[in-house]
Parts: sequence; C-alpha cells; structure tokens
Amino acid sequence: MARSTATPKPKVYLAATQLPLTYEEIDYLSKPRVLIAGAGIGGLTLAILLTKAGIPYQVFEKSYEVKPSGSAIILGSGAGALLEQMEIYMSVELGKHATKMDIYNGNLKPGFTMDYGWLEKVPDLYGLLWHQIPRECILLGKRVLSFQETGDGITVRCSDNSEYQGDILVGADGAYSAVRQHLFKNLKATGDLPSVDDVPLPFSCVCLVGQTTVLDPEDFPDLKSECCKYYPILGVQNMCTTAKMNDSFRTSEWGPEAAEAMCKEFRHFKVPGGKDGQVLTLGDYIDRSPKEYLAKVMLEEIVFQTWHGGRTVLMGDGGAGALTAMHDAVTLANWTCTLEAPSPSEIEDIFKEYRAERYPVAKEAFETSQVFTKTLGKENEDRPKVLIAGAGLGGLTLALLLKKAGVRFQVLEGATEIKPLGSAIILGSGVGPLMTQLGIYDELIQVGKHATEMSIVNENLEPEFKMKYDFIHEATSYREYVFSRPDLHDLLWRHVPRENIHLGKKIVSFDQDSTDVLVRCSDGSTYQGHILVGADGAYSAVRHHLFKTLKHGGSLPAADDVVLPFNSVCLVGQTEVLDPEEFQDLKSSCSEYYSILGEDNKCTWLTFTTKKNTVCWMVIRFLDEPQSVGSVHSPEWGPDAAEAMCDEVRDYKVPGGKDGKILTLGDYIDRSPKGSIGKVMLEEKVFDTWYGGRTVLLGDACHKMNPTGGAGALTAMHDAVTLANWINTIEIPAVDNIEAIFKEYRKERHPVAKEAFETSQMFSRILGKSMVSLVARAVMKQIPDWLWRRLMVRMSHMRHQASFLPLIESKGTVKPEHQPSLEKTLAILKQQAIAKKDANPRSVAVPAW
Repeated sequence: MARSTATPKPKVYLAATQLPLTYEEIDYLSKPRVLIAGAGIGGLTLAILLTKAGIPYQVFEKSYEVKPSGSAIILGSGAGALLEQMEIYMSVELGKHATKMDIYNGNLKPGFTMDYGWLEKVPDLYGLLWHQIPRECILLGKRVLSFQETGDGITVRCSDNSEYQGDILVGADGAYSAVRQHLFKNLKATGDLPSVDDVPLPFSCVCLVGQTTVLDPEDFPDLKSECCKYYPILGVQNMCTTAKMNDSFRTSEWGPEAAEAMCKEFRHFKVPGGKDGQVLTLGDYIDRSPKEYLAKVMLEEIVFQTWHGGRTVLMGDGGAGALTAMHDAVTLANWTCTLEAPSPSEIEDIFKEYRAERYPVAKEAFETSQVFTKTLGKENEDRPKVLIAGAGLGGLTLALLLKKAGVRFQVLEGATEIKPLGSAIILGSGVGPLMTQLGIYDELIQVGKHATEMSIVNENLEPEFKMKYDFIHEATSYREYVFSRPDLHDLLWRHVPRENIHLGKKIVSFDQDSTDVLVRCSDGSTYQGHILVGADGAYSAVRHHLFKTLKHGGSLPAADDVVLPFNSVCLVGQTEVLDPEEFQDLKSSCSEYYSILGEDNKCTWLTFTTKKNTVCWMVIRFLDEPQSVGSVHSPEWGPDAAEAMCDEVRDYKVPGGKDGKILTLGDYIDRSPKGSIGKVMLEEKVFDTWYGGRTVLLGDACHKMNPTGGAGALTAMHDAVTLANWINTIEIPAVDNIEAIFKEYRKERHPVAKEAFETSQMFSRILGKSMVSLVARAVMKQIPDWLWRRLMVRMSHMRHQASFLPLIESKGTVKPEHQPSLEKTLAILKQQAIAKKDANPRSVAVPAW
C-alpha cells in the first residue's frame, strides 16, 4: 500500500478500542505504537519527535497536575540544533545568554571563573515542550504499576486500574522509575539482571531548588546584565552522608512539601547581587519564590548497565544522567522511525543500537558531572567516617556540624526510645552564632522564652536578691532564653537525617588499630569507622572501655582512675501545658526563673516558665558527704527512681499562684507526666584524659558539671564545634593525623572546661547549704552592679563558630573570645584549597576568609 505523504495527527490507542479506520490511518498503524511513561523533559522531547515522525504514542504521567518545580539548566550548542529541528528553537526567547560561572566562597569572596554558553529556565523550557504536544496524547494521574508482554505487544497497567496497549514501552519516568523497577524485577527473576544493577539508588547530597517571581531590576541589579549571572557559592552546596534508598521507586523526587525545613536551614546563606553593595541572602529569594516552585530533591548518581529488555527501554534519568535525556530521546526516536509492524526481535535490535550509542556517552557525562560535584562540593568518600556514641545535645550538635561539613557519620544511641526527660536549660549568646550558621536560630528562639534575671527567694518566698543578665544582649547582640531540655533536644533531633541515627545501640566494647575502629553493640551489631566520639554522658561506655584499655597499657593517669563523685542529687520534671489564669507567672513575656533556698531540708529548688506555658522544675538535695557510683551502667535519668523523692518534696512552696495563692511543688508534680520526671546524681569532675588512638570524648563524658551553673549543655556544644572544625581538616584518616587533631581539640577545650567547672561550683555554692554558701550569698547581695556585669559578660564571650560554614559577623559591644580552632582550621582549609588549585587550576576555588 502506498504511503501517504501527509503526517496524520497522533491517535490515542487504548487496549481493546475499536476505531473506524481510513486508508491513511491503516498506513499510520503500520508504525509502532509507543507508550511513554513520564512527562519530564526527556519524555516530552521524545513525544515531540514522534509527533514530527508521524508515530503514534501515548504519554503517561503519574502526577495529577504538572507543577513548575526546578531551578535552572544550561543548554546551547548541545540542544540548539535539536530544538531548531523541532521548530521551537526560535519560537519563544526564553533563555538568557550565559558566558561564565563565577565561583565564590560562603562569604562572597571570589574564587575562579568557568566559561561556556547558554541558559534556559527549567519551568519555562518545560512549558515550551509541553505546549507542543496534543493534550489527548498526555494522560495525567497514570502511575505505572506493572506491564506484561504478549506476542503482539505490551500492556501497561496503571494505579487507577486502566490498561494501555502498544508495541514499545519507554521508561522516561525519572530516577525512581517504576518501569525500571518492574523491568529489573522481571530480569532478576530470570537471572538476566547484572548484579551491579541490583542495587538501590545511591545519593551523596540533597538539593533545594526554586525560582522567584519576576523581580525589580532596581532592587536586584544583576538582572540588568545582558548575560546570565551564575554564581555557585561554596559552603552552601554541602554534601550529606551517603545513603541508600530501599523502597526507592516510591520515593518522591521533587516535593515542595519536603522543602520548607530546608528553606529555613539555608535562608541566611549569602548570595551576590544586592543593590549598592547590600548583602543578599537566599532568604531574599526564598521569600519571593512561589511555594510550588520550591522543592527538595536527592541528587542520585548512577549509570545502569541494563537499558532495555523485551519491548521495554529506558531513557533519561531512568537509565542514565539527566543531562543526556534529550539526546537519548533523539537517538531513540531515530531508531524507532525505522520500524514498521515490528517484531519483538526487530525492537530488541534497535534497542541494542540505541544503548551502544548512548551508554558510553552517559558514562562520560556521569564522570563529568562528578568532576563538577567535586569542584563545587566536598569529596565525601575520602573523608573520615565518624561514629558518634550518644544522641544527647552534644552528640546531635556534632552530627549536625558533620552533616554540614560533608563528613560521613552515624549516631549510635543506647536507648531504644527518646524520652522527654530533663528540666530547663538557659542558652543564648553562647550558641547564637553557631545556630545561625546551622540555619536553625529562628527555630531555636521559637521554642525558647526570653530570660532576663533569676530571682533568689527563701523558702517562705521572701526575696533575697536577683541575678540580672538582660545586658548580655547589648554585649553580644543575642538574648538569653530558657528552653526545656526535651524541646531543645527535639529541635536538634529533627535536623539530623533519620537514616544516620540508630536506637538501641548500647556500646559493649570497641577495637581500634592503624586503619579503623570497630564498635560492638549489645544487640550483636557492629559498626566500623575511622573515628569514635564518646558523647554518651557522665556514665560513658566509651570512656569506660577507653580508660580500661589505657589502664591495661599503663597510660591512664591515676587522677582519672576513679569513680565519679557526686555531692548532691536532683529531681527534675516538666509540667503539662498549664492555664495562665491559674498560674499567672506564665503571662509574663519573659521567663520567670526562681531559685528557692530551703533552710532545714538541705534542698534548693528551682522553677522556670517556658514558651509553651509549662513549668520546668528542679529540686537539688545537698548531701552531707561526697558519694560515688562505681557502675558504668548507673542510670543518669530515671523516672522510676523519682517517685519517693516526689513525695518528700511536694510540700515545698513555689511562687506564681493566682491572687497570692501559695503554690507548692506538689501542684507542679501532679501536673507533670510521669515520663517527664527523673532523679539524677549531680556528678562533678573534669577528666584529664580526653582521647586515645581513634577515640575521643565530648561533653559530660569528659567533663561533668553541676547544672546550677548552666554550663553543661553550652560546653558540650562548644566541644562539638571545636571537634568538627578539626575533623573537617582531615584528608587522610590515618591514626597519626587523627591523634594530632585530638591533641589540638583537648588543648583548646580542657582549660575552658576547667573554668566552666569552677563557675558551676561557684553557682552551686551560692545555692548550697554550707557555711561557704551562706558567705557566698552574703557577698552576692553586696556585689556592685559593674562587677556583676563584668562577670556575666565574661561568661558570654565564648561564641564559637564553624570554620567550614559562612561566618557570622559579631555585632555586640564585646568581641567574642579568641577561638583557636576557628583561626587554625581556616588557615588549613585555605592551604588545602591552594594545593588543590595548584594541582588542577580549574577545579577548586581558594577560600578567601
């Protein structure tokens, strides 16, 4: 039959559909019927090419609506000829000419420039392709569940129970391709799937993408340029810990709903282009970006060996890298055009030709993209693997910092569940810059209540004196806040990837040698790494095993070969949400913080109102003689040990009753969930030994302080910053390199811990029951205001920062104390960058901090 010269309009061919056919349509049906899963850029490009070729097709898109997610891509010489052939290259001018990429560090200091060609905006490019395709050829809400080949075709089944029949199925449905998943499942069942393809998708980083609304060039002068201003900013593009996705084909690739937390985390990062030298941040763009334009995506990296099987073929992210998707479409369309009434063997033959051409190109593109990743990010695989024992405040802070630094880590927590134990913590100026660097400062102050003073009263609630610290804001530009420990812990917990935290992993022992450290847990599991951090509290299992090993080798100081002493015990708890009409201190805009001094009961008790209208409370009982606990397994926090002490202290008076009503601790105890109450021994010791081999201690594991000084949490967080700064400098995780950074870490932090320990003891004496305490309180009543201010400012001058994140400018009247790890590691990072630049001048920017 003679072939018509006219190109008929593509038809929708459904399974078991009967249509009256003309001669032209009969001729048209001799072409293969193509089913395209996925309406991405690759799938749409293939659809347009098939339209031009007069080949019938149907596009299935799993989404019910097409959302304009995505940022920018660079096109030009590689796609210009194709778009011109498709008669859409000149139809709409969407792109802005791009001649170079200017690379900066996190403080907007220039690094180097890379030159090239043309830029297109993804949502606009996508829309241009979308509008070239007849609407009846694209079906939305069609998630592919399975497919089955028959002698005369292939039938696709979708999640809405609809079925579609064709000759060829193209999996263009992205990195988490349902088509690939089902194809690989079938090939594995017959033994035809290579083992290298039988893996979940790996990803080494996550990415936040978006696009603003139309901006005013007067406010954003870079828009006035005829060429696109393209700025990669090193320090913003941080790699996360390498992970594997199991149920991968159901994982969302682009999700605006997943992006909100990441927006908060990154919004303070600096970007160029402000008016009159004004420093812009990503927040300026995020706030001007429609929510549906924002998305969080995992940047997966793999090229599969298997690209086809039977009547099914993969393209784009389904079988290679996204940069080659349009070229995949051209090659596949060219070969598909050669088919007429094709047999299965003819289809397999063109698929082999398609793969033979495109697979080597995809491999080369993959390697090129990895070069760019290493240039703009951090090489993760060559960096040390860190095992963190303990998911407390110090351990989670370190985990967050390592996440930002692109250092691989795992957190091993002995508890099988996280319980909301603990009372109140006062933080502010000491962690303000760090939390700003981490992108969670705004979230931090949302869960805290502004604190300006502590009122000391006697057991009859009569005032003794006040300790004010409202002036710290002027000195540091940060306010002090009262947090409940569970709320503070939850904030940090939410920002650590779940796949990096393992519960029920109580450490039993570990072995370390010249290559690594192997940790054994009580459930029989083992974990291997280059560094083990003992952040597992006062009764640290890591410290216990480390000291046991050092003692056996004769290198443990006698001063450290002791059990932990304690001079007091403490009952802690937090109420449920209370009614401010009944507990009127809750109405205050600032936290009402009271320390009540007992007379004959050897107790001091403290109360703190919180942001969410709860009261955190604490009772300290001072012992006649120091005691010690010899067992490493002694519980620090234990609700079961608290009930008897609750009965003993419930009649103690507390302030805050309505219309002068006298409240007691019993009013708070009765309104506190049992799981929030615990009894703890207040151990006090700073160990001299902080590390050995590949193992290092952090927080309470190496310095346990009385909580009345409020220094425990802050000191642990500063330990984490210092340790993270040094770990980030390690390029080769040899044991000598690791011990060298541990030595620097202890050299900086041990004197600070000793000073914080002495400060905590001073506060403990002020609230204590001894004669020394009476004298200390008498002195405090007479201390001049200027001297008190000097003391408090001295306590707030440590405002540590991470050297690998954009630095936060100090705006207070008092400069932060010199931070050795910041200065030293910045210099090391600069030297490392210079060395890499000398080795490959176009591969890395030199930090100019």
